[in-house]
Amino acid sequence: MFLEKDRRYFRRFALTLKQRVKAAPALPLVGPDKEWNALDALRRAIRNGKASVPQSGGETVDLIAAEHLADKELLVLLFHRANPNAADPAYRKRLKSGLSLRHATKETNEEQAVSCHLVISTKLKDGVYQAALEEIPGLSATSIIAIISRVLMAYKYPYISKGKSLETTAIFRLEGLKSATLEDALKKEGSLDYLTLTRRVPTSVPDSSGIAEPQAERVRYKIVGDPSSKKWGKKFKEFVEGTKGTWDHVTVDLTLSDNRHKTIRVDTEQEAAEILFVRSELVMIPGQSLRSCSTAIVQTVVDAARKLVQ
Repeated sequence: MFLEKDRRYFRRFALTLKQRVKAAPALPLVGPDKEWNALDALRRAIRNGKASVPQSGGETVDLIAAEHLADKELLVLLFHRANPNAADPAYRKRLKSGLSLRHATKETNEEQAVSCHLVISTKLKDGVYQAALEEIPGLSATSIIAIISRVLMAYKYPYISKGKSLETTAIFRLEGLKSATLEDALKKEGSLDYLTLTRRVPTSVPDSSGIAEPQAERVRYKIVGDPSSKKWGKKFKEFVEGTKGTWDHVTVDLTLSDNRHKTIRVDTEQEAAEILFVRSELVMIPGQSLRSCSTAIVQTVVDAARKLVQ
């Protein structure tokens, strides 16, 4: 996936901060200096080099900046993904004689990097903060959740219960807002490609004598017929209902009209429920020349995402 200079995709999320102990107050997202809040926890972790998680192949994902934009009622977090072993990028040019190719050469101690913004509204509504995550290859919500959860797990804040001074920590959750339906996606020239069933490995698998360990068992189906038709939809829901008690998960692979791909987990507990999924929102930033990585928060990106969270 190549990043374009004048546009970004965002996924919308609901962010919650809950206390681990019922008697304690919830940790605020932001607050005045010298008061306990999530922003203070994140800034401390950045200063102490504790706001990162390792990835495979020597990569890291790091939180490098946390900025409270009080006038815009936003908290903005900037993340990096860095890979010291990534291949150097190449640029090509069409010439009359053919193609020329130029390779960008990495210098000693440099790492190839990309960055993304997590833009959060500081307005708490029904216990939830609205958030939007910039979609950048390799910077998944999973890595970002891991960093913030780890930081807040180590951040102990005080509370009083029955006259005693105690401490607790916050529980962080970031859940995608399911705002698109499968039916609508298929009407807009999307396609349903595969259906996959997954379950825990049965006890009857052969013993590998220590040379390998079994993982989940999977069965993959190629979608046939017309998934946009009512007849197909009825049969699909009957099929999903029939997997309960035998298979743990049902997922479908969807290609959207903009050639982006989604793997959607089907809720098998809601009989005949409509399939919902988190769709990426395309935001145009005309007249800009956005880079793939920044060491500072990019205000034009923040302003574009602001519309999605407020």
